[in-house]
Amino acid sequence: MANVLALCQDAATEVKLSAPSAVIGISNDPDAVLLTRALVKTCRQLQAYDWQKLLREKTFTTVAAETQTDTPLPTDLLRFISKTIFNRTKRLPVGGPLSPLEWQSIKATAQTSSYDYFRLRGNSWLMSPTPSAGDTIAYEYITKNLGTDSTGVTERSAFSADADLTYFDDELMVLGISMNVLDIDGNDYAERSMQFQTRLSKMLIEDQGSRLVSSRPTGVRPMPPVVPDFVSYT
Repeated sequence: MANVLALCQDAATEVKLSAPSAVIGISNDPDAVLLTRALVKTCRQLQAYDWQKLLREKTFTTVAAETQTDTPLPTDLLRFISKTIFNRTKRLPVGGPLSPLEWQSIKATAQTSSYDYFRLRGNSWLMSPTPSAGDTIAYEYITKNLGTDSTGVTERSAFSADADLTYFDDELMVLGISMNVLDIDGNDYAERSMQFQTRLSKMLIEDQGSRLVSSRPTGVRPMPPVVPDFVSYT
């Protein structure tokens, strides 16, 4: 995997810039500044998709209060993966996040439910009804980190060295950086954007694999035909 300097150098070649000898933390070279901005912008654009490398799992233990205090929100949270939030103790899903209207409606009408619901407000995790202490809540989310240091171990929310690594395919990154350089500079980037989108579609398909789809799964009896209650002659 190429480091961020190598990616920027390849992208510079693509758009006919002089390949810089360094990019991260360089402020006196306009091309290095431009390439660094395009690098980060490309990573942020790719974070819009649920790449398996960006998936994380979080668990926490409830306290018997509306506001949960056992660090329910990880520091690298970018967004939740929908429909993955479960109370493992009760073996039931946790609904939410509730909108302000939904939450205030529950509070105003004192509704009770056998299901847990949650709301995020002011970086606090609120739950209704008040849960029992000791329940385990688990969910998956997308990290806001862009990559790692050169060892692949320490995650980076912002690149701090030319040897840092991104979480994404090298060729996809080069296409994205060169596309964004052209865009930021006010040049035509339509052709590069098409190449980027084509590669992106291919990489997304390959990223997590796909299930084998069968019209008659093994071990599952076929559904009987549905016969209408009446026949219409119109």
